[in-house]
Amino acid sequence: MPMAISSGRWAVIAGVLSVLAAGITFRLGISPNWKAQAELSRELNVLKTQLNIAREELSQIKHEEQELARARISLERLLADTPTDPSITWLPGRMKTHLASHGVERVDIRLNTRLEDRTLPGYERCFWHLSLPRQPGLRKMTEALLAVAQLEQDDFIKIVDVSLHSETQEPGWSAAEINVMAFVRK
Repeated sequence: MPMAISSGRWAVIAGVLSVLAAGITFRLGISPNWKAQAELSRELNVLKTQLNIAREELSQIKHEEQELARARISLERLLADTPTDPSITWLPGRMKTHLASHGVERVDIRLNTRLEDRTLPGYERCFWHLSLPRQPGLRKMTEALLAVAQLEQDDFIKIVDVSLHSETQEPGWSAAEINVMAFVRK
């Protein structure tokens, strides 16, 4: 005949089984509370990493904003010295005045081309050609070239290339050809 187990014994057996189960889960480290704690710890580490990345990005953005502010100040200083009229009306006169102050009395200046600047709306790059004929009273061609080089003291003018020719006695021949680029308002 099968043995009957009383309800009290069932309670003892259930208690022993639950202690054994708790011991097994404890040894295996798979406690439900510990699982949740491990998951939360992983999520916390992910969030800390994301926070550090966000702080670095914020620092980079602040640095770039400071660089932008410095660039704007530099541009405003540069533009303070440039007229608002189109460069075709004032730049040739400014270059001729500069060169004349250095002893270069004759210079032919012509506009080669104008290109819109895509990176900075409202501005363009103008390419100019300067032709320096032989100059009476100019001791050396180097003086004229030094005067041309000083054109780059204006931040918006850059010398693109220079071509020197041996001085000839034939009238109408240039002693030097210079191409410059000016970055100016439209």
